[in-house]
Amino acid sequence: MNHPNDPTSSDTPWEEAMSRDFDARVRDLHEAPLDVLSVKGKARKIRRNRRAAVAGSVLGVAAIITPIAVLSNGGTTQTKEPGFAPSPTESQTVSDPVADDAIDYVVGGVWHQADGDDVALPDGNYYNAAIWGDRLVAIEAGAEVFGTIDIFDDAGDLVESIDNAAGFAVSSDGTILSYTTGDGDLIARWGDGPDDREILASDVLGSAGGESYGGEPVSVIGSAPCEAEAGDCLVRINSDTNGCRGIGSSDVPLPDDALRCFDEQDALLSATTEIRDDGVTCGGLWSADTATYLWQNCDYQAQDISPDGEHVVGAPSQYDGLGYREISILDVRTGEESGRYAPEGQASSIWSEVAWTTANTLLLSVYDGANWHLIELAPDGAFTELGDPIAGDEFDSPYLLIRH
Repeated sequence: MNHPNDPTSSDTPWEEAMSRDFDARVRDLHEAPLDVLSVKGKARKIRRNRRAAVAGSVLGVAAIITPIAVLSNGGTTQTKEPGFAPSPTESQTVSDPVADDAIDYVVGGVWHQADGDDVALPDGNYYNAAIWGDRLVAIEAGAEVFGTIDIFDDAGDLVESIDNAAGFAVSSDGTILSYTTGDGDLIARWGDGPDDREILASDVLGSAGGESYGGEPVSVIGSAPCEAEAGDCLVRINSDTNGCRGIGSSDVPLPDDALRCFDEQDALLSATTEIRDDGVTCGGLWSADTATYLWQNCDYQAQDISPDGEHVVGAPSQYDGLGYREISILDVRTGEESGRYAPEGQASSIWSEVAWTTANTLLLSVYDGANWHLIELAPDGAFTELGDPIAGDEFDSPYLLIRH
């Protein structure tokens, strides 16, 4: 059988031409671009349904999930590994991994904990994982629009399930969990008792078209109790009609031009302020201390801030597909790039869910066209691969990365 990336294949020119033609067609579609949350939701729906289209039918998929471009290798998993290496940069070198007690993730149904323990988890199509106290919280994709939030103790036992959930966020110190229900209630929790929770707002959900929606929490700041009229706690949500909203009792000033918020801690907020017709996003880092942006540009999409508050994820300002062609780490105060990872090869990509470790390095799930790799990227661009590659297809990363 001929493989699309095989230089000896007689089908190679045809496959490459089809990929270029499809890419050009998708990039030429001038519909309202999706923000990264919608992209992740669409990608998860593709993963759940295990869609694998041949080149002739892939254009039909594009019409459904535009402007996400889905490139197919004919539905066949390659058996040989294509070349896998990042694009050469001066700052990018292979390094030793950080201390084992800083990295945790899930693969093959096993939660590899930061303290070195490995515990089994129930089967599930989980995503958006985070640590709440000593518990693991993850959302499982549902059959329709909304999913189920599952909460596991440190032994891997399921202690609670929250059905009909739209999404969740955990405060950077791991003390407050906030989630939105499918009924539109925004809830904050800081314990298990009935007095340890609060409905901060109702009717926060809004349709973004199709099965996409706004109203999921994206960040939590402050301290418990997280109450609507008292205390010091604020949850950010993204609304299609009102942009980024702050709900709670904090007096932290909000930029009035933020269309989308991503992460907030230590009086810093990463936000998107413009989404252009061609899909380019512009934004930067807002400082509540100065009530102004520290920096803004259209070169990157500023996303999650590192636990130490020194760096921020710089995703491409424009992209298509299920992930990124490259990912950057930026200085949080200046917006300058300090490190970058860009795997080589037309079939390579970085899954759109990335996660900071407690050692302030970035975990990436990277696909090379045949296998998935777990990569740890330091702020200076040094990187290392953790474990062995895992064979798979581009629709289904085997790694569940845990956000800190």
